[in-house]
Amino acid sequence: MNQLISKKAKVSKLFIVKAQLRAHLDIEMPNVKLSEKEFTCLAYLALYGEPVKLSEFCNLLVDEDVYQNPQSARNFLTALLGATSQLIVRDPETKKISLNIPIATEGRIVFNLTLICTDGI
Repeated sequence: MNQLISKKAKVSKLFIVKAQLRAHLDIEMPNVKLSEKEFTCLAYLALYGEPVKLSEFCNLLVDEDVYQNPQSARNFLTALLGATSQLIVRDPETKKISLNIPIATEGRIVFNLTLICTDGI
């Protein structure tokens, strides 16, 4: 028996950016596991829209109540910079960081994801 489940909802830009990140990581990088706070951090980096200095971005994350202090944000981002997943990258000349995943952040965003289960379980 085939079953089709369809959901539609109006959501915040932060929500839809996090949904895109989750889908990308679940499908393309299933071994990368992130906490809710870490997803939020990456979503803000995507929403920032342009390369940003690490210290400036860490302060923004504190201002947005994602992290309690800039050092906690820096620890997570620095670990990601050294990871093989390359979720974020740093420009060697400007030392600015940016998200290395294509994520829609501008205008009206419609995120359409189709998943098909082919096994019997």
